[in-house]
Formats: sequence, C-alpha cells, structure tokens
Amino acid sequence: MSYGCVLFYAYVEVADAGALRAEQERLCVVLGLRGRVRVAREGVNGTLSGVPTALDAYQALTAAQLQRLAARGGDARELLQIANIDWKRESALADGVLQEHAF
Repeated sequence: MSYGCVLFYAYVEVADAGALRAEQERLCVVLGLRGRVRVAREGVNGTLSGVPTALDAYQALTAAQLQRLAARGGDARELLQIANIDWKRESALADGVLQEHAF
C-alpha cells in the first residue's frame, strides 16, 4: 500500500474551535489519516499522512467545511482565500510513494 502526506493552512475565523477540532478528529479517524491538525480561532493548520484516496477525500471535505465557516462570517476575501487553499502533497521518496504512514 502506498501513502502520501498533505500539508495546508487556512486563515478563517473559527467561532467554536473545539467543535471544529472534534469534527476534524472524527474525519481523520474515519479516513484512517494520521498526523496533526491544529485548530484555533484564527484558522486551521494541518499535516497528515494516509492513502492517496483518503487524502483526496480529506481535502475535498475540509475545503467545503472551511468554505461554510467563511460564508458564515460573510467576508468575500476570506471566501476567495479558502477557495484557493494551497494544499501541499509531499512524499519522502522520488517516485512519490511512501510505503508506510509518515507519522
């Protein structure tokens, strides 16, 4: 099985960091991801390891989740920033495949 890593950050106002943290933890458990997601009132920062399909699902679900948070705040600039999250996909090997979780 091959694994990859995703790194990201998003500046978005998080009114209930505890609730978002719990949602992110559940999502990572369901998708079998390992690593760390930091949630603060100012935004979210994450570095995760998992199979590529799980990372793809995580990116899509988290982007949608952060879009909803930004929409609640009503800031058009925030919505644009969230829509353009600069996700970084990394691996430790030249062929782009990890043989085990990075974390």
